Amino acid sequence: MPRGEGLPSFGDGFFKAIFTVAKTPEMLARMKKLPAHKMIRHMRHGRPLYLYRDAAGCRCVWVGDEAAYRRFRELFRQAELARKKEKRIWETHWEATRALAPDKIDDFLDQDLPGF
Repeated sequence: MPRGEGLPSFGDGFFKAIFTVAKTPEMLARMKKLPAHKMIRHMRHGRPLYLYRDAAGCRCVWVGDEAAYRRFRELFRQAELARKKEKRIWETHWEATRALAPDKIDDFLDQDLPGF
């Protein structure tokens, strides 16, 4: 993931499984300088640290090392695959339903549907 790439919202549980929350006074004071909701790679003592400022949720900074970041990427990949699979299942179900009874669906959709 490139430096500063925006991420979807996962909630605290997703990050708690991988990263450590940084709530030291020093971190909180500098937190506002970090972009919100973006994963940032920062080199410290020759090793990469990954920082994510959660401005809306915990109002903290999640911090992880290279191993935490690899785990994050794997969970992110799994979540994306699950989302795509769910979408394919829905689309397949919809097409199968239309194929079985296209006249019934068109009749239903031709009705005056409140709110649509």
